[in-house]
Amino acid sequence: MTAARTGQPDVIKVLLDSRANLNAREKWYGETALTGPRRRTNPDAVRVLLERGADVNQTLAPLTFAPPPGRSVGAFARQLERR
Repeated sequence: MTAARTGQPDVIKVLLDSRANLNAREKWYGETALTGPRRRTNPDAVRVLLERGADVNQTLAPLTFAPPPGRSVGAFARQLERR
């Protein structure tokens, strides 16, 4: 989850190739690998996780992923599309 949270797509790929559990939940807050990069707007990490089959229904409530101040959801979506 640290690789996802800190936006390291190459490390994520290596971990997933080594059979890391893509939808594992973090013990304290119940976050998944997809939770961290979505909240921190790391589009490359999000793309890798989604391409590898991350379950978007396993994340926390949608309001958890509100964009940071000054960013819109549409802007983040467009950033993902460009990559």
